[in-house]
Amino acid sequence: MMNPAQRSRPLAALACSLLALAFAACDAAHDEHDQHQQPHDDASAHALALGGGAFEILEPQHAAHPNWLDLGDIPLGEVREATLRMKNVEGRTIRIEQVQAGCSCTAPTLAAVLPDGNRIGGDMRSRECVLSVPPEAVVELSLRVDSTQAPVKNKDKIVLVRMTTDSERTPYLTIEARMKVHAPLQPIPPDIHVERVGVNAGGEGFTDITPVMPSGEEVLDVLEAPQGVVTRIEPRELAGVRLWRLYARLDPPVEPGYHEKWIRVKTSGPGGVGEGRPLDVKLRWTGANDVEIAPARMLFLRSAAGGEVASAELITHMPGHRLKVLGHSLRGAENAGLRVAIEPLTPDESGRASRWSIALEPSAPLSGALEGVLVIDLDDPQWPQVEVPFVRRG
Repeated sequence: MMNPAQRSRPLAALACSLLALAFAACDAAHDEHDQHQQPHDDASAHALALGGGAFEILEPQHAAHPNWLDLGDIPLGEVREATLRMKNVEGRTIRIEQVQAGCSCTAPTLAAVLPDGNRIGGDMRSRECVLSVPPEAVVELSLRVDSTQAPVKNKDKIVLVRMTTDSERTPYLTIEARMKVHAPLQPIPPDIHVERVGVNAGGEGFTDITPVMPSGEEVLDVLEAPQGVVTRIEPRELAGVRLWRLYARLDPPVEPGYHEKWIRVKTSGPGGVGEGRPLDVKLRWTGANDVEIAPARMLFLRSAAGGEVASAELITHMPGHRLKVLGHSLRGAENAGLRVAIEPLTPDESGRASRWSIALEPSAPLSGALEGVLVIDLDDPQWPQVEVPFVRRG
């Protein structure tokens, strides 16, 4: 029978063998890594293999991070472009199936430069094959950054560009594009949202253009405004910081539906000297009926009390305009046992209000689908009656 010391010798020998194998594997991996760091030929003297994969980055900006593309600091309003070149070293044709950028401000395009110098453009709209890259061909990944579309300003931003391929070595490839959009002046909130306005009423909104960088740029005037939009700028001071309030008024008649337009503002250079880059401020609104019910269709939903309720609001968008509800009726669901509650919000002495709450509640639990129309009678000669459909899904 072996004593404990004798039993431990085979275990120690096994452990030593395993360690030796591990060190040998590490040495082999290190040698393979060193080989990848060596240039393959004179044309790719500054190339680095991307993780030993199918693509070799040519002339990377950063040796330690070959898949990192630095677009630098971009002044707000400028469009910046950069290209990353990588060679197909897998020895077979690689199909790039999809390319996606992680930000709407960055638009990628692909092209392949063949060994004979011919060039093939990628089809960025394809959902199956954006580009087929023959062996030894060079892929040019071009990124076009529109700084006006960048959601983050005055901070370092990394946009991930992901490529999906049929490569055995590199089925997925990620490029990191670093940028910083420089905006010395920034609107807060970022746009003027007038929300819903009556087509014959119009409306007004504003934003405060605030200095973000201490370089002294100033707001001077409005250069361009959409048709039917009246603007004005009022200098203000908040907590010792000078800012400029930009007002935008929509004069009636207002085009119905949802709209986005831009107001271009003239700015100075640093220190208030000279002329700076114009600043574009987005204006948003939705043109609606002067008197409307929102939402336009009432849907029965579970209430906090456990029952069901369909609710909406009756709104007049006309300034100073008030309505009075004279009565109501149901069409299409007269026998459903629905209770109708229509109440004024902040009424005047005569019971007229600019907003009314509307609620439909069943007197008994409903089953199955239900739909109809609620008709509301008003005291206004221009809007004597409004209708809103209601629906219960089965």
